[in-house]
Amino acid sequence: MKLFSVICLQVFFLVLNPSHLRGAHVEISGLFSRIEPGRESGPGDEEIEITRHPESRSVCENTEVTLSVQITSPCDVEYQWYKGNDPVDGANEPQLTIIADAGNNNAGFYVKITGACGSVKSDVATLTLIPKPEITGSVLHENICPGADYTFSATASNASAYAWYKEGILIHSGASFTVENADAADEGYYRVVVKGNEACAYETEEGFSVFSRGEVEIRHISPSVTLCEGMGAEMLVEYRNGVSHKWYKNGVFAPEMDGNWNEIVNPADGDSYYAVIEGYCNTDTTDISTITVKKNPVITSFVEEQQACAGASYTFSVTAMGAVSYRWYKGETFLAETSAGGYTLNTISASDAGIYRVEVEGEEICGSPV
Repeated sequence: MKLFSVICLQVFFLVLNPSHLRGAHVEISGLFSRIEPGRESGPGDEEIEITRHPESRSVCENTEVTLSVQITSPCDVEYQWYKGNDPVDGANEPQLTIIADAGNNNAGFYVKITGACGSVKSDVATLTLIPKPEITGSVLHENICPGADYTFSATASNASAYAWYKEGILIHSGASFTVENADAADEGYYRVVVKGNEACAYETEEGFSVFSRGEVEIRHISPSVTLCEGMGAEMLVEYRNGVSHKWYKNGVFAPEMDGNWNEIVNPADGDSYYAVIEGYCNTDTTDISTITVKKNPVITSFVEEQQACAGASYTFSVTAMGAVSYRWYKGETFLAETSAGGYTLNTISASDAGIYRVEVEGEEICGSPV
């Protein structure tokens, strides 16, 4: 008997569409094949690799900064730099050069590299501006008094050193310095220079003038005076090394007497006055000046017409305020001067008839109303 062996062969056909091959890894083993999904790859299944990423940096303000990336790639690539999420116009090289201004402070930059063999993004590099020093406070004495001690000081942010100059000459290093037993030689122009980061050569400064002042010197105050009501009066004071002055009336501050006082006086102004001068180095008080106000004489009563009998006596009378003397006239003829407000005609006759008048005189300076 002949034995026959029958071997059945199974033939499997795998039909692949070429368009399905891109982006897939095909492995054929024996009679079986499988298709696995994978990354985008190029010829030789090699990738773009970043060998050096752009680095974050702290830089001086307004300086030119260059960020760069280094790669290895089996294919040609293109570069695009980004600031935040926004592409930087024209930034298509491995290096990016920018100006470190306020608009780029704390900004993040990265580069995207794209080629036929894939694409990658670099790490983000943050640009931080080194802050400049800023003077935030100072104690500067513009006026100094002989014999006193004065401390000058400055405070600043982001400061590394302080330097004080007088007339361009360095006199002290440090945040403060003291002038002891000041005198006129300490007068002049001063500057404090604050230095910041040494690498950036940052510095800022503040200048000021110092004046040596003396004590208040009173040169003049208006003398005491007697005035009539309604006349003009003034109280003047002149001095050196003073800042301001205030007037006092009978020991009470008189704010209405601002500066040098010019007024039309009335009886209420008849008082004592002095000024207090506030100086740079001390306070001084003037001597007292007095304004005496005299009232103008005023006739308050007078008999304007009178009849008298011959042989009798008659007394004219007048009442006046502010009167010192009375001068009596018949017509234009002077009759007598009295200190009281009366004048008597004895044994009247026809010749005594006429018009009489009296001049009431006050203080010599205050006029003579009739």
